[in-house]
Amino acid sequence: MKKVLLALGLLVTFVITGCAQNSDEADTTDDQATTSSETENAEKSADDTANVKKALLDTQMNLVHELTTYQPAINDYTAAAADETSKEEDVKAAKEAAKTAASEVSGQLEGYEIQTELPEAEKEQYAEAIATLQTYYQQVATALEANVGEVDLSEADATWEDFQGQINEIYEAADLIAPDMKDALS
Repeated sequence: MKKVLLALGLLVTFVITGCAQNSDEADTTDDQATTSSETENAEKSADDTANVKKALLDTQMNLVHELTTYQPAINDYTAAAADETSKEEDVKAAKEAAKTAASEVSGQLEGYEIQTELPEAEKEQYAEAIATLQTYYQQVATALEANVGEVDLSEADATWEDFQGQINEIYEAADLIAPDMKDALS
């Protein structure tokens, strides 16, 4: 009888030890699965962030490409109007070129569609910034159409600052350096 109890006791010990090892192995497997899942999530998040940054830079490049032919005419007029040595006919010619450019680009921005694959939130922010930019060009065109005295672009300049602020917000949220759009479009 002692041998049977001893054998039964050893058997119970082996069973308990075996179950404990299976439990440890299951915990280890769960830990490995959790770590693997966290690593995959981190990699996916890094990929998503990189894709958003790339899309933002592509969007900026596309916008700049579309508008670089227009902004210099406005800048030329502003410089000619501010330069006291400019001839009156040169200022008038620059004003007409700037008025035409502002009207054309305003119309172009009206139907502007973002061609890159941005997340919906960034796409909406960029669309709002482009709407602000369109307002800027409309204000410039309106101010240049007024043929009375000196042209006042202060309202348009304030709208430009709003546009630049919106762009800054988008790029800073994506951990990018915000572009100076005035320089980029000149």
